[in-house]
Amino acid sequence: MTNLKFLIIFTLSPLILIFIYNIIGIPENLFFFITNLLIIFFSFIGMFNNQSQPYSLFKMAFIFIFIFYGIIPLINEISGNVIYGNFLPSGQFIRGEEFDINDKIEANLIILFGILFFIIGSKFKINFFDRLLNYLPEIKKLNLFYYIVFLFLCFLILYKWDFNLNYLLYRSWSNNIYTSGIDYQFFGRFIRPMLIMLLLIFIYDYDKKKQYLSYEQKLNRLFIFISLITLSVFLTFPLGLERSQVAIFYIPLLIIFTKFWEKPFMMQSTLLAAIFIAFPFLDKFRKFDGFENFSFKFDFVFLKQGHFDGYQNFVRVLEIDLITSGRQLLGSILFFIPRSLWETKPIGSGTVLSEILNMEYYNIAMPLIAEGYINFGIVGSILFMFLFGILLGNLDRVVWKLKTSNDSHIFIFYYYFLFGWVFYISRGDLMNSLAALVGFTLAFWFLVLILNFLSRIRI
Repeated sequence: MTNLKFLIIFTLSPLILIFIYNIIGIPENLFFFITNLLIIFFSFIGMFNNQSQPYSLFKMAFIFIFIFYGIIPLINEISGNVIYGNFLPSGQFIRGEEFDINDKIEANLIILFGILFFIIGSKFKINFFDRLLNYLPEIKKLNLFYYIVFLFLCFLILYKWDFNLNYLLYRSWSNNIYTSGIDYQFFGRFIRPMLIMLLLIFIYDYDKKKQYLSYEQKLNRLFIFISLITLSVFLTFPLGLERSQVAIFYIPLLIIFTKFWEKPFMMQSTLLAAIFIAFPFLDKFRKFDGFENFSFKFDFVFLKQGHFDGYQNFVRVLEIDLITSGRQLLGSILFFIPRSLWETKPIGSGTVLSEILNMEYYNIAMPLIAEGYINFGIVGSILFMFLFGILLGNLDRVVWKLKTSNDSHIFIFYYYFLFGWVFYISRGDLMNSLAALVGFTLAFWFLVLILNFLSRIRI
């Protein structure tokens, strides 16, 4: 009943505001702040709603909305900050043009309705997800071949990174090893994540058998576990990864090892701290060249930079009315087709916008709601958020059903990897986030299939 009242209030609020704005009249600046505060208010409620699920993908999405669509636009509006601009031939930097207040109001209203349909979508039960569990492979047992696979992956990573520890430890060095997009997709999104995945599979196997193990067997497993986690963390060191990969790789370990996400509000507090403290720290290693000139201190300048460009990029999309009638979506779905076979294959939506506006930087974010607009206008924004709600809501429902029934299905461990991905796709762009999802998914279930097969071989 409470959820129904919440939805009614949520539905009526923007409609009443639009009526007052158009009929009675509200100053444009004031209307912007009202809609912005509504986004902050409703996303805050979404972050802390449903305490029966202390952590969920649904809440993860609302943490993104709270920061990127609520707090950051408010900071930029108060400070008059425009993130991107252009470089003149002389090298002088020119700040980008100020945004039209009406475009920002339109963005806020689309976001509010997007949130509404995201919530509605999360309530739709799709039985496909329940039936899927019956067809997913399970691992019967681990044997010697598990460790052979693990060591082989370690060697493959070390070989690719030229056995150079700097390549592994610092992102600025790691960027030098990739020679092509396919190269990056294979090693960065398929091979390297497998070490963390194998670690989780080991934990999964141990959880299933721990009550049947003797003290000596538990001690042996502890020694193996320490060896595995040492190698896994060393070869997927946080400072040597993209920030999105840090979230995708390490959130599962955080959930499993700390257990404090099981407590109320711990998920929200740790992720907010990570965004405002850990991410700025990790950013220092994108161009790291030694500790001589290294320094770190938090300041609000970080919040006004391109790390939080999603909202302003969405406003620019509205400003130029960038709509491709599904072309960008097609390119995102068929991302795996090489450009040698598809010469007119679309590029990422962020790059499209930056090229149109002649921005100084092409690798910009394109939030999911903006991707919807780029493809099908306002209807697309609402549709994308609705479908996103269906996906996350059903994944949360299925996994928490397994957890409350004490079913240790390995799908739960795959679910943990999706927390970082939710942030990835929310910020965008869609083409890269889908490529990441497919890469991680194939890596995880490929490992499960291989280990399932090898477990049948008697040694």
